[in-house]
Amino acid sequence: IGSYLQQGGSLLFIADYNNTSFPELNQLLLDYNMEISDTRLREGDPAHRFQDDAYIMRAIAPASKVTIEAIDGWTLVDNARGMNILTNTKEWIEVEPVLTTSDEGYAETAGDPEQSSAAGKQNIALLSENRGFIDGTNVTQAAKVMLIGSSTLFNDTILQTFGNQLYNAGLCYNSIQWLANMSEGDSLYIQSKQPISYAVSKGSSSTNVLTAVVVMVILPAVLLIAALIIYRKRKHL
Repeated sequence: IGSYLQQGGSLLFIADYNNTSFPELNQLLLDYNMEISDTRLREGDPAHRFQDDAYIMRAIAPASKVTIEAIDGWTLVDNARGMNILTNTKEWIEVEPVLTTSDEGYAETAGDPEQSSAAGKQNIALLSENRGFIDGTNVTQAAKVMLIGSSTLFNDTILQTFGNQLYNAGLCYNSIQWLANMSEGDSLYIQSKQPISYAVSKGSSSTNVLTAVVVMVILPAVLLIAALIIYRKRKHL
């Protein structure tokens, strides 16, 4: 993965909160100044909860490379894992929040509410762009990584239920477009095509009569004659 990214590749990583850790991937992410944490996020602001559930959040999408203008509270996220920005800042590494809690978000260590951080804005999703591998000849594009701390963000049920009422679908589209190095004018949608029809068209009445005669009269007669000839030959053997 590291070699692929250094050649100008892109990586999208999505993980809900659970008891799994990612030490090897975090080692790779040092080059992108990000980290996948082992914390579960909780929303303390009732206005940014869905149906007053502290773990189902109406997240904030700040202005970033994938969101032109900030969208507050219109992205539904469930069972979110925290993502951290590290302090290994370099001028060629650019990290931006893609989704956050409100200023009243909490990070629970190992998912334990008794081990919560102080209230503050927590990162649900991050993006990083590392231009340090560009050499102008073999590598001409920056390495891109996006971390998303909830798989429900792009869940089919949410997308089908709410459609464009929420920003989930828009964020999915914009994120993939950014990772694919596509401009705003490019479209990821595949243009629909008319399927080829293999239906048998209805023939004329004369054609139908001729076909019926061939199938029902001529072919049986030919087979009968052939059978008689064979029978007579074998009879005289």
